[in-house]
Amino acid sequence: MFDHRVLSIRGFDKNATMIYADVIQGIDLKATLHHVFINQEIDYLHIHNAKPGCYNCMVVRVIS
Repeated sequence: MFDHRVLSIRGFDKNATMIYADVIQGIDLKATLHHVFINQEIDYLHIHNAKPGCYNCMVVRVIS
């Protein structure tokens, strides 16, 4: 679904403060999610279509 899009990834901490932001190619989304969640301060991400800026979804860290 995201492979052909340019995406804006925004990472937030538990206080809803944005502490990460990047623009990526959708094909790189899976690798980017793994890389971003290495930072233990990031609790969740918002994914937007970069050009029109439309919100797509939220990705939440899973604690195992």
